[in-house]
Amino acid sequence: MLAVFAGVLGAVTLAEHVFDWNLGIDELLFVEGAGAGATASPGRFGPNGATSLMLASLALLSLMHGTKSAVARAQVLACCVAGMALIAITGYWYGARELYALARIPGIALPTAFTFLTLSAGLLAARTDAGPMATVVAPGPGGQMARQLLTAAVALPLLVGYVRLVGQRTGLYDTELGTAFFAIALVATFVTLIWRTARELRRRPIACAPPKPVSTCTSPSQSTSAPSSAPWDS
Repeated sequence: MLAVFAGVLGAVTLAEHVFDWNLGIDELLFVEGAGAGATASPGRFGPNGATSLMLASLALLSLMHGTKSAVARAQVLACCVAGMALIAITGYWYGARELYALARIPGIALPTAFTFLTLSAGLLAARTDAGPMATVVAPGPGGQMARQLLTAAVALPLLVGYVRLVGQRTGLYDTELGTAFFAIALVATFVTLIWRTARELRRRPIACAPPKPVSTCTSPSQSTSAPSSAPWDS
């Protein structure tokens, strides 16, 4: 029931942004003072937050359905929520306001972005026996490679990009040289990571399936054999 309420609230708020409505639900609990910052729509959370709330609600309802296809759908929706939250967090980290707020449109606060990121992680961890998460948590070589490469694919570009941005802001290099350093650093990092992962998988012994037992049963017609001749019959 709470998931349905959250989804409806997110969908209605998103419709208010898209169609420029004012349904009077934005200040039912809290009234925002006149003249406050970003009060083009007082009390209304932004379209990115409304979309994330709606997608998280759909993911929860899909998890409640319980089938493997519903679980896979819920995990895809959770990844969308995580992506939107990560975009906002990156905007705050890099100082790029356009990634979390636009002019005259309410944005998403940094604590809210972290909350949605945590919620998406919980949705992904709720069912790991189906969907994309079944591959990520698999004990075999495929799961090990997915865990190592996914972590690096998310963390390393953000870290290298921030280091590149700090260097440009301090005047160590211009945009062209900084972009070149960024690309070279990513290439070197991922080549090294892929090589180390392949080396670890190569060292791991391959588990062979046990041989199937050979059936020794014979048909009744095969069990009857000709009597062997005795030495004195010759």
